Amino acid sequence: MGLFDRKIPFKYLLMGIIFLIVIVLVLTGIWMSYVNSSDNLRENAYRLRTMTESYIENSFQLIDAGLKLYDTAYNHDMQEAFAVVMAEYNGTGGDPSRMDLEALKTAIGGMDVYVINESCVIEYSTVPADRGLDFAVIYPDFCIYLHEIRNTSGFYPDRVVRDWSTGTLTKYSYMPTSDHHYILELGLQSEYFEGERKQPSYSVIVDEARAFNPYLEEVLLFQKQKRLIGNKTYVPTPEDHAMLDYILWENRTSQEVRDTGQERTVFWEVIDLRDPDYAADMSIFAKLTYNDALLSQELARLGVLHAFAGLLLLFFGALVVIMVSRELSRPIEQLVNDVNSVASGDLDHAIRPVSGYEFSSLAESIQVMVDRLKEQIRKCEINEKRFMDLVQFLPQGVFEADAEGNITYANRAAFDLFGYTQEDLERGMNILEALAPEDHTRAKETFMAVLQGKKTEGSEYSGVKKDGSTFPIIIYNTARMVKDGTITGS
Repeated sequence: MGLFDRKIPFKYLLMGIIFLIVIVLVLTGIWMSYVNSSDNLRENAYRLRTMTESYIENSFQLIDAGLKLYDTAYNHDMQEAFAVVMAEYNGTGGDPSRMDLEALKTAIGGMDVYVINESCVIEYSTVPADRGLDFAVIYPDFCIYLHEIRNTSGFYPDRVVRDWSTGTLTKYSYMPTSDHHYILELGLQSEYFEGERKQPSYSVIVDEARAFNPYLEEVLLFQKQKRLIGNKTYVPTPEDHAMLDYILWENRTSQEVRDTGQERTVFWEVIDLRDPDYAADMSIFAKLTYNDALLSQELARLGVLHAFAGLLLLFFGALVVIMVSRELSRPIEQLVNDVNSVASGDLDHAIRPVSGYEFSSLAESIQVMVDRLKEQIRKCEINEKRFMDLVQFLPQGVFEADAEGNITYANRAAFDLFGYTQEDLERGMNILEALAPEDHTRAKETFMAVLQGKKTEGSEYSGVKKDGSTFPIIIYNTARMVKDGTITGS
């Protein structure tokens, strides 16, 4: 049996259909809202990340531009010092072993002197620890730079950088010898470097970036020497070493590494500060660690909020559905109750007016139908009374029997003929009781033939009165039919 075959009240059926529509609309709306909100959240997180990385790069570029101006302030002094060193070199006939480097250092204000040969090795220096340092091994790109300037002439200032071994801030400058056999290098150290160069602090930029980006968990800034800016004792992890080597020597582009297990994203941002006018590579390699778990938590919280909103909407939607369905079904329930009252036999029950044009028209039509039915019944009752009065006054006996042969009606002449009363009929009588036993079989056959729709002629029987006396009688049988042609008796 299907759902619509069951006798479900229209109110509940309407309520179910409307609530089903509400569920579909609410779930669709909530899902679309969640998808849009989650997309916006991810997009905002990505936009915030892009802004953070752009802010760090632009800020560091600006800081480096300021430092570059600061570093050029010492170029004039170093260029004058080179004139003294070059004169000493030329005075020895181009033999640096004959140069008194310590005396030169004193003469030029304490600047360290280095003599680099054609193999990029520091052959002579006022810094004993640097003698024999092979740039072709430790800084191949710097060795290439030295080869490029070796066959030229002029003054090549460099930036203030940290010494590769001591980490002391030092400004270097270079000048090829006139015979192009060596490159002279000067290193200037100043007690003011540390203090003056700390003014544009990288840590301030990092703190500001972390302040406006809650997803940014950690920022580590590395220089080309793999030193961590702001922490001289920090030792990079093997993973950091491998990534820095890859960025430095294989692919100098920003790299991204996702750790799904820890819900972290590590972005290695390459802030390329190389300048073809300088040998030093001032680039910074920023390791930005983003907390993806925070975004996942926000998405989960967003899902919970949407689920709660959906349940709340469904609850209030259910209340609205109940009220609306009751309001819509009230006219139908009223009509059904009125029609049921009429159907139970109370034709005088009025069909009450209802709201709504269609329902009101239906109520009026039903009332018209009931009024016409009452009129038809009244006419039928008049005709039936007229017929019954006619039958009652017939001089011949007339009776009706059902399909079992039980007498259901008899006129006055029949009662007088057989001597029975209305009370006897109401107690129950069969037509065979009014016939002699020897006629029962023939009477049954005739009665069955009539029930089957066959036509019969009048038959003679011996009638039996109530007092037991018999008398001859002729009985005419005809089938009694209802409106649809069904035979219900004789």
